[in-house]
Amino acid sequence: MACAEIEKKVVVSTPLKMLQDQYSSDFKHISKNRMAEIKGRSNYTCVHSQANEDAKKQELTTWTCADGPGSQSADACPSCPYKMARNQATNAQIALMNTAYYMAVKNGRSFGGRKVLVIDEGHSLADYVLAQCEIKISNWTLKRLFTVLDASVPSYKTLKEYDEWLDEIWTACSDNISTIRKEIQGLDAEELVKMPLFKQKMRELEAFKGLQDKIGRYRKNKDIKWVWDFVEDKDNQARTHFVLKPLDISRFAESNIFASLDKVILMSATFLSKKEICEELGLDGSNTQWIECDSPFPAEHHRFMTSYVGSLNFKEIDKTLPKISVLIRHIMSFHPEEKGIIHCLSEDTLVMLSDGSEKPIKELEVGEEVISLNADTECHENKTIQQVYNNGYQQCYLLEFDNGIKIECTENHKFLSRNRGWITAGDISSNDELISFYNK
Repeated sequence: MACAEIEKKVVVSTPLKMLQDQYSSDFKHISKNRMAEIKGRSNYTCVHSQANEDAKKQELTTWTCADGPGSQSADACPSCPYKMARNQATNAQIALMNTAYYMAVKNGRSFGGRKVLVIDEGHSLADYVLAQCEIKISNWTLKRLFTVLDASVPSYKTLKEYDEWLDEIWTACSDNISTIRKEIQGLDAEELVKMPLFKQKMRELEAFKGLQDKIGRYRKNKDIKWVWDFVEDKDNQARTHFVLKPLDISRFAESNIFASLDKVILMSATFLSKKEICEELGLDGSNTQWIECDSPFPAEHHRFMTSYVGSLNFKEIDKTLPKISVLIRHIMSFHPEEKGIIHCLSEDTLVMLSDGSEKPIKELEVGEEVISLNADTECHENKTIQQVYNNGYQQCYLLEFDNGIKIECTENHKFLSRNRGWITAGDISSNDELISFYNK
């Protein structure tokens, strides 16, 4: 709000649509002229009568604005909910959107030429920049999208060989885009909706355009270092894939985000230092201000516990959220006057006590002292166990590190890395460098 008062036109982005909804709920008293949210087309239901009628005939769920005629022509569906929401966000003082959408619409430049961007959970920005550049092509992708290509990813020895293969795919994308556009050219809304497999064709069109854009971006930036890998999945050949990504994303962060803006505010509770975030995103340290606030959560409450309740994907979120609410109330009943964050290790995981000995986590008791990492100083401190929870049986990951250590933990268990701050076990990659007590 303070930024909007000074700069007049601001974009606020969050990594998750759930956080975006939270913003909208917290500031629901603010008028749409002051703050309006916008999401991708697939989040809005197409109101075109023929589209809904066709969906009923085919026993499909209601069409979204990503599938309807408005996705190809703004005039085809004048009352398009997505179009109306976008116009509202364009005219509002604050345009609220999720980070993936902001990146997809060319960094929000169409939203009134805004020059100020506020990014909540800013530590994830590098991941979004990388996702915009990373090329990943699997056997499943080839089989689903292309009929003129061999439906299996080749196993080559050099990137030069893959370059020729990527050229073939780029050309195939271009041909398919042209074919689909010729089919829909000049058709009105009624004709578009009645076209056989129109909904599927629209999804394929977006997939072709997205893949072609990524290959084109790689072609224009071959002068920087790229890393590639061929990953074979013998259990499921459909998952066998080729992946190509830039080693340094700073050029893309500059061209795709910072170059079009005057000011960017990155907010996060997990940035390790100004130096690291500047190096990762290619920011000029002398032109960057670092503002640090004390955590609202006391250090003695920095304990991590988790209990799997359900999925938060689009289909399951409405069922899972009430269950989470019940569990949170139960956990907080032990701490009525305290603040904390509600994420576990296998019961046999060894934990180091303050005297240097080790003990399985299942045998730990309240009052014992364990060695804990202070994330601010990267120094180890002795901490007393305040409460012990049993989170039941859950699916676990087995992580093996280059120093020989193996850790079995749940997907949501967090580790502190030097390159990306706090990350969950499910998000760890071979490129991450974790901070270890053994300093190896």
